[in-house]
Amino acid sequence: MQKLVPENEEAFPCVVDFKPGFFLSWVLYRLFKRTQLDKSAVEEMKQLHRHGTVVYAIKYPGQLDFLLYHFRFRIARMPYPKMAFDLNMSLVLPFSRLFRIIRYQAPYFFKNGHLPSPYETGFFRKNMEEGVTSLICLVDPKGFSRRFIHAEKDNLAFSVFQAQPPGGY
Repeated sequence: MQKLVPENEEAFPCVVDFKPGFFLSWVLYRLFKRTQLDKSAVEEMKQLHRHGTVVYAIKYPGQLDFLLYHFRFRIARMPYPKMAFDLNMSLVLPFSRLFRIIRYQAPYFFKNGHLPSPYETGFFRKNMEEGVTSLICLVDPKGFSRRFIHAEKDNLAFSVFQAQPPGGY
């Protein structure tokens, strides 16, 4: 499996591209062991993944929701989300990964006065072009002011426009 963030590239806490450790696997197994997946849906998702980039959409943002999709789909050998738009997954990342994120983001913060945006740096664009499975949240109660007052990028519009071929549809 190809890692999303090599040592010399930008690092963001929205990427979970590792196999959970023993303790986290045990906790996630206990939480999600009763969830069932439809066999036909599993096969359909595998077929869709062969033809393009899979982006799962959920209504509200939540770290537990992301972990459910990541863990259960990984076990079912389905395309599982490795990247979450606008979700900070720092609580489940290994310490080595957290230090790499801090090592990338701290100098950027001191130089520019704000943390790097995965939208502005092209991180999301590059990974979507490479076919990385991701998860997007459709409704973000806190995001209304961010999108409409502070004019930051809307993650749904970003993913839709990235999915279009150069000539459009």
